[in-house]
Amino acid sequence: MSLGVLRRRARLALFGLAAPLLGGCALSASGVRVEPLSVSTSRAGRVTALVAVSDRGKPVGELGAESFEVREAGAALAARAVALQVRPLAEASGHEAALLVDLGRPLTDLERAELQAPLQDFIERLRRLQSVTLYAFDGSKALTRVARYARDPSSAWGSLAKDPALARLLAFKPRDASASLNSALLEGRRLLEQSLDKSGQKDALGTLIVLSRGPDLAGRSDPKRAASDGRRSFLLKVGPWSADRSLDFIGRSGVLRAASFGTVGGALDELEHDVDEVYRSSYLVSYCSPARAGERRFEVVVRLDGSAAKPREGSAEASFDASGFKAGCAPARSPNVAANRPARSPVAKAPKPPGASTAPVAIAPPPAGLGYE
Repeated sequence: MSLGVLRRRARLALFGLAAPLLGGCALSASGVRVEPLSVSTSRAGRVTALVAVSDRGKPVGELGAESFEVREAGAALAARAVALQVRPLAEASGHEAALLVDLGRPLTDLERAELQAPLQDFIERLRRLQSVTLYAFDGSKALTRVARYARDPSSAWGSLAKDPALARLLAFKPRDASASLNSALLEGRRLLEQSLDKSGQKDALGTLIVLSRGPDLAGRSDPKRAASDGRRSFLLKVGPWSADRSLDFIGRSGVLRAASFGTVGGALDELEHDVDEVYRSSYLVSYCSPARAGERRFEVVVRLDGSAAKPREGSAEASFDASGFKAGCAPARSPNVAANRPARSPVAKAPKPPGASTAPVAIAPPPAGLGYE
């Protein structure tokens, strides 16, 4: 099996059921939670962990390297000696979102009017952190690509007001008046993976978003195959079907409901918040490990503002295999999670009692066709 295939599979696992898969994280007494999402290593001994940080349930952003500490075998490692680097996930480029809209039934004039502004605003906000590719699906096996919106951190409300692609989407006439939801999911994942590979960015995040008006009716694809993928995905159900929970597994990362297109705006606002939350609280923590063999447990500690008497910190542990690590580790140009493997048996730990020794242990620095007929 090629390294490229292994990397793609790891990426699917990482950004799918990350929290349930890794589990075991407990809230520390200080309210600070550090959740390990993935771990990757290089032969030179550089370890990269993707961690999410929250404080009393709220995501914590804008942390610098000074807020982080790495420990191996219970000993704190001096940041400079191990070339510690911390990078917010939001600063990484190449993130992709695929937005699939169910148009197996043509929209009425009222539904088009109700959907246009909320959907426009949703895409405008999403593209601040990721590129967005918009697709329509009906009873056909293939998706219809409508438009691609490149990432634009300065995207502002109204920038898509006269976008012809949105007008085409709203006027879409189904080629097959059914709903092939399962095949849309499979094809959407394939195309999303393709976009991620094309971006060339190893630490890019992929997100599948489905706006559905009902269950699969076409029966073109095996529902078990559609449900088996672990990719990060969100589902927005619109209409009478929104009360049906039988297919909520599609939205592995979140499920939202709107009784009609008249109320879809609020649901899209919440969906955008949920999709982007990972960027506001996740960090790539990278360092040169002194380990040269065997399995090694390590700990990522995050300290927030607090007094010396009442330190506010949280931590989480994971492990990696140091077999084959060699000298020559250097600071990473861009910490990456390309070869992600799930962190093994992560355990969130409560802060150490005040006065407990956590002094850094100095180690020697390492050597240097659109179908609108």
